[in-house]
Amino acid sequence: MARLRYLATRYLTMPYLTILCAVPALWPLTTQAQTAPAPVLAGQPQAATPPLPAAKPKLLCRTEEVTGSLFKKRSCHTKEEWTEIDGAHAADKEDFRRMITTGTTANPGH
Repeated sequence: MARLRYLATRYLTMPYLTILCAVPALWPLTTQAQTAPAPVLAGQPQAATPPLPAAKPKLLCRTEEVTGSLFKKRSCHTKEEWTEIDGAHAADKEDFRRMITTGTTANPGH
């Protein structure tokens, strides 16, 4: 209790803190005046509400192991991007399997 009394007398008597403590007390008065809607008269057209922003696509995150590192890497993409990435990985695996079993590649130019 004595520590609390010490801190209160030490910090509440500083002039800058007194000013900072007084300002939040006025905030409800200023925000009410700023946020109060203007009265709508019968003959005035109402302002159209702005359209809602488009929803961001949901990201799916995966943790991937990185060769030569002890740390894993987190990658986040949309479902469509993951489908494309998985398709590319499947094609690479098929090319590698074909190269190992037959000794040739599907794309001789690469």
